[in-house]
Amino acid sequence: MSKLQKFNQILFAIMGSAIAIFATVSLIVIAMDFYKDWTRPDHTPLPDHKVIELVKNNKFAQTISYERGFWAWTDHIPQEDGSKKTVTSPYYIIPVSQTTLKNEQERENIGLRSMKMGMTDAYYGRSGGKYNNILIYNTTNNSIKKLFNQRLLVRHINIHKYHDSHFALLQTFRLSEIKDRKKDTLDDYYIYSFASEKLSKLAVPELNNISFITDQNLPYFLIRGRIDFDGNDKFDHYDPYRLFLWNYESHDISPFPGDAITEDLQKILEGQNLTPPKSSR
Repeated sequence: MSKLQKFNQILFAIMGSAIAIFATVSLIVIAMDFYKDWTRPDHTPLPDHKVIELVKNNKFAQTISYERGFWAWTDHIPQEDGSKKTVTSPYYIIPVSQTTLKNEQERENIGLRSMKMGMTDAYYGRSGGKYNNILIYNTTNNSIKKLFNQRLLVRHINIHKYHDSHFALLQTFRLSEIKDRKKDTLDDYYIYSFASEKLSKLAVPELNNISFITDQNLPYFLIRGRIDFDGNDKFDHYDPYRLFLWNYESHDISPFPGDAITEDLQKILEGQNLTPPKSSR
């Protein structure tokens, strides 16, 4: 065996050992991450049927936990000298979440627990998580408003501006429907107006994967979402998207660009306007 062959064998052996060590370490890291995820408590709000059982036994399994808040918006107002003045809204939004306790507790033990307080940096405009409520703190009059009086899961809260009006768009989920897995559960959408300090529920059509398209140059907001085209109570990649107009003033929602245009486009797509080729005979 030549020196070159011996060198190649040693090199391959070293490379094989290195690959084996790397694979082993990777598997250990993956297993540790999986174990952490598997053992990490689920802090999602409990579904209604679970809470009802706990109430029957005079117990509770979750307690209120406050998340980091954020200012609703920041405006940059142009000045005469060409500069911009930064104005922060007087509204500070505090998402309210929950912590799942290690063991179920008797309801007689419910009470306020003392907490260590700390300061955190604020951020602007949006938040997402597993919240059960939202608090609006008005620093102008030092008041706090709770938005919801029913049990639900707040998935997202986004702040939008329409001309000079600011509002919060909240995407929520009904906890009472978690038990029914026969059909895809649709989210509910709420609008909170900072000007009127009123919360309104949007009559959004049955859509999935909803996105709100906001543009100051558009007279209305656009809503884009996937419809249940085949009517099987499921939303999948075989279902198409549709557009809807949302009037911010009246909260009216209507199809866009309209059923007539959509039907005409469908006919073109299906080739209904095509002329069959003439026979060569």
